[in-house]
Amino acid sequence: MDAAYDLMLDVPNAEFERIADLLNRIYLADGILVRCMSQMASREITADVEPNILFRGKSLLTKSLESYMRLVATSGFLDKSVGDVVRSLVESNVGLEIDPAKVEAKRSAEHDTRELQRWTSWLWQSIYQARSSCPACVAID
Repeated sequence: MDAAYDLMLDVPNAEFERIADLLNRIYLADGILVRCMSQMASREITADVEPNILFRGKSLLTKSLESYMRLVATSGFLDKSVGDVVRSLVESNVGLEIDPAKVEAKRSAEHDTRELQRWTSWLWQSIYQARSSCPACVAID
């Protein structure tokens, strides 16, 4: 894993996504993907990285996490767990702004806060109800 990470330091950012996807598939097949992700995260945390940009941008870790989520999402869990809620939220066009300075005049920040809490509760309930569909590689015992 360290050798792959070191090699990535010389790879143009445009290639990160493709290489991260390939490495994830290899590590997943070998059963070491979670360990490798953990090592990458530790390495990125201990590097001389500006704290406010940690886990952002185009690092191997961020690209690997994005690739991993795409791999996991193909199982249908993402749609089962949050699909209905997200589609309903998009279709409803509800306001969820909680910054009083940005709330439209016809609503209040308190109203939007209650709406956000309602939607968040629904989202968490949906995730909980879909827990049996969670891929084993993501589930925590």
